Amino acid sequence: MASSQKLVKNKRSVTGDKDRSRRFNDSRFLIRILVGIVLVGSIAVVFGWIFDVTVLKSILPKFVAMKFITALSFFFSSILVLLLAKKGKGEISKLFIIIISSTLLLLMTIFLVSFFWGFTTGLENLFVQELPGAIHTIIPGLPAVPTLIGFLLISLSGLVFSFNPQKPWGIFFFGLLISLIGVVAIVGYLFDIPMLYYSFSGYTPIAVNASFLFILLGVSLILFGSEHK
Repeated sequence: MASSQKLVKNKRSVTGDKDRSRRFNDSRFLIRILVGIVLVGSIAVVFGWIFDVTVLKSILPKFVAMKFITALSFFFSSILVLLLAKKGKGEISKLFIIIISSTLLLLMTIFLVSFFWGFTTGLENLFVQELPGAIHTIIPGLPAVPTLIGFLLISLSGLVFSFNPQKPWGIFFFGLLISLIGVVAIVGYLFDIPMLYYSFSGYTPIAVNASFLFILLGVSLILFGSEHK
């Protein structure tokens, strides 16, 4: 009797492990799709700046353009999330997670400090020059404050994983906050409520395409974090 009960428990355990493995594989597949869209979107904006294609930079001429540095940050953030989805397997992957996360954290912190202290760093237009007077833009080339915060949260997700890859607490909640930044902004654009896409006096609003990409990256981190809650 005892042996039969033990056998049943073992079967349930094996079935449970298979179900968890299947769910994780499904999550990783969905993460790849979402991150793939972000990669394509970021590259499209880069080409938009290089070849001056408005629709790639801002969707519509009346909208604020996604900054070039924002597009680059989305590109590297996508790579970071892909590496996280692979659980940072291999020393090279772990090294890239640390490098990308640390670089994003440093850059976004510098940009936030420069904005609130009222000076420019020269990094804003290091690669591509945004001319003064750009639509809804306070400092040419400088991403919106919510954009900077979004990338800070992404960088923290990478660093949290680096310090504790087995139990990366917080990534799920970082993903929620990142998604929330994007969702609120999209609602603002849909219903023409400037306050919701963070359009305040003296502040550059978040770009509509950046809002959408943040939702995708946020959902990706939620999927990844849910496996480790």
